[in-house]
Amino acid sequence: PGYYGSKGMFIIRSILNSLIELKKLTYEITKPQSPEKYLNKVLVSETGIRLIAQDRQIGLDEAKKVIADSAKFGIYIHNIELED
Repeated sequence: PGYYGSKGMFIIRSILNSLIELKKLTYEITKPQSPEKYLNKVLVSETGIRLIAQDRQIGLDEAKKVIADSAKFGIYIHNIELED
């Protein structure tokens, strides 16, 4: 969590979760991963990247750098412990 923080990522995840509930994101689309794992590992971060790119009017590579550069700040502000 950096740019949007854990709260922002929770909101993104909640909205994307409706794709599973509406059966728009199925195992046939996400295999070999489950829809839940695909959503958490791929869609949440990709959505964050694209929202940052749109928000700042920058390219996707630059948006990825914004996430990386803001990660330590996000961890500090949101008091998140890193997993080993």
